[in-house]
Amino acid sequence: MNGRLMHAPWHPDDFASWRAQIAQDSQAATGNTRAFEDAIRNAISSYIDQQNGWVTSSYVAGKNWTTTPFHHIQDSPGDRSLASQCLGLFVCDVLINRNEEWEIMVHKGEPGGTDYRRR
Repeated sequence: MNGRLMHAPWHPDDFASWRAQIAQDSQAATGNTRAFEDAIRNAISSYIDQQNGWVTSSYVAGKNWTTTPFHHIQDSPGDRSLASQCLGLFVCDVLINRNEEWEIMVHKGEPGGTDYRRR
């Protein structure tokens, strides 16, 4: 998988389920199903814009998600491990939909996110 271009996020059923829950939470809180997801995607894009061609998914949200748009991810699955997986899928999807090509760089045996490299 190292150095492969990304064309679609993995685990599409899980990602769709988490996105649906976030949309439901967003609708209840704001009256807009897209508000939370748009905030999450904008925060990821902002982080990527500040990087120099490398992105590690586990670094995007930082350690404390409480006052960031990422708390909507953490609240939805209700489990930090699942929330981290959901964040990783959002990062992957945002990278795929940018006007750039990104490669996935998996480090077998090393926990803590996935690295992506701009081509």
